[in-house]
Amino acid sequence: MDIPVEIYRYKTDAKDDLYEKTKKMLLSKVVEDIASDTGLRVNYVVKLLEALENPNITQLNQLAHVDGIGIKTLEKLFSYAKNNDGTSNIQNNLF
Repeated sequence: MDIPVEIYRYKTDAKDDLYEKTKKMLLSKVVEDIASDTGLRVNYVVKLLEALENPNITQLNQLAHVDGIGIKTLEKLFSYAKNNDGTSNIQNNLF
C-alpha cells in the first residue's frame, strides 16, 4: 500500500503575519501599557521589545530562543496577539 507523503522545509526567514502585526502593535505602545495589557512583568516586556528589534526574528515562535523569554511569556504574548489581531476568537476557548 502506498501512502502519499508531503515534506515541507521550514524557512526560518519566512514572514509571520501575526508576528508582524504584533510587533507593530507593541512597538507603538509604552512598556507600562504593554505590561498591563498582556499581564507580563515590566522586565519581561523590556526583553520582549529588545527582541522585537532584532531583524533576524521574523516569527513569534523564534522569540523562544531569546534569553529571558520563556513559554509563559510566549503564551501571554500569543494570547494578546490573537485577541488583538481583529480575527475571530473561536479557538481561544480551547486553551
